[in-house]
Amino acid sequence: TNGSTINLYATKTFSVNVTDDTQLSRVLANLTFPDASNQLFTMANATLNNFTFVFNDSTQVGGYILRYQANDTANNVNISVTTNFTVNDNEPPVVSNATPINGTNFNQNVIINISLNALDKSAISQAIANVTFPNASQLRIRMFNVTGINFTGLLNDTSQAGNYIVRMEVNDSNGNLNNTILTNFTVRDITFPNVSYLNPNNSSNYNLYSIINISANVSDETQLSQILTNITYPNLSTIIFRMGNSS
Repeated sequence: TNGSTINLYATKTFSVNVTDDTQLSRVLANLTFPDASNQLFTMANATLNNFTFVFNDSTQVGGYILRYQANDTANNVNISVTTNFTVNDNEPPVVSNATPINGTNFNQNVIINISLNALDKSAISQAIANVTFPNASQLRIRMFNVTGINFTGLLNDTSQAGNYIVRMEVNDSNGNLNNTILTNFTVRDITFPNVSYLNPNNSSNYNLYSIINISANVSDETQLSQILTNITYPNLSTIIFRMGNSS
């Protein structure tokens, strides 16, 4: 049918009815592809006046023009009938084997390899890993085709402890997008809190029954949960104090 649409790589049968006062010698279909190349098909007499051919080379996206050519045995030619159809690519790439695998754990400040496999009937134009950090900031990492269908990129900022979410975004050359694949991983905090400006100073001297202020500056990349002071007395007994945040 004029103006019909088929999918990329689909197979379609075309037909035309041809009659003549004498005997038909041949019926041809001259197909012009979107890139302006041509291919001539010989149509088979299917039933009575109906001639068909099977088209299985729909590898180009765009408009195709089909001109029928009918010859009879008296060498009369009719090339006045044309039709057109369009090949569309509406299918997004198929994405699989995304890494890191869901629920993987990593230590802070390691470099993490992010990868996926992507297949498409046309070409993959780009693969992006959209990383959401624990603090909700985002980073888009362009992934490169390393081998075959595998695309990979590196995340070299894992300074934040917590859960990371990665959304894979893969486009093909015809603008179809697959952004349905998610994976997540956790970065564990392995950095000790920084403790400085201790009070009392080392080797300080106090009188018996003095009240002694014990303090320290403590910082950490994540949130501090508690700060304790463990005191060992001259008789080797111990006591633990929970310290409060004064400023």
